[in-house]
Amino acid sequence: MTLSEEMFIFDIHQTKDIMKSTTLSVIFLCLINVFCFSQEKGPIEIEKQGLKKTYIQNGKVLDAKQFSSALKGYSESAPSYSLSSTTGAIGAGIFALSALYLGAGSLYYTLKQNQAINDNDLAALNEYEEKSTAVIVVGAAGIVVGLPFFIISQSSLKKSINIYNSQFNSSFQHGLKVNVGIVENGLGFQMIF
Repeated sequence: MTLSEEMFIFDIHQTKDIMKSTTLSVIFLCLINVFCFSQEKGPIEIEKQGLKKTYIQNGKVLDAKQFSSALKGYSESAPSYSLSSTTGAIGAGIFALSALYLGAGSLYYTLKQNQAINDNDLAALNEYEEKSTAVIVVGAAGIVVGLPFFIISQSSLKKSINIYNSQFNSSFQHGLKVNVGIVENGLGFQMIF
């Protein structure tokens, strides 16, 4: 063998060793990242403080985005959470429009009634009183119609949280398990999740 052939063979072996060490380093770094940056999940607890509800997971208070992504991230609790969000939005819309109609209409007809009193116009006063009563009835009816949506929303939210928390009560725990062993061709990794 000539010197150039020996150098070529040496380069091939050196390249294979570098590739092996690089591959093992990348795999090792990936495993470290999986363990270091994995999010530990736990059940969601509800803490009530008057009318305010705080959602806590693993001792940390969840903001709205974290709470939403936790419930949407678990496939079994996602439909109930979506129903809760939808019915809550519908209820809030109906409630807000009814309250706006009730407030604006009552203010308008109260001002008209005062004007009729100042003008000593009893016919206009009676007309504005009837219209004011109609506004109050329609606004109150709208608010009453919005309440069942809120009730359904809260019920679906509780159901979604209970479904989400049930995954932590079962004997089967979701998670990642890594086994490392020696096989006939070298080192073997088994990841179970």
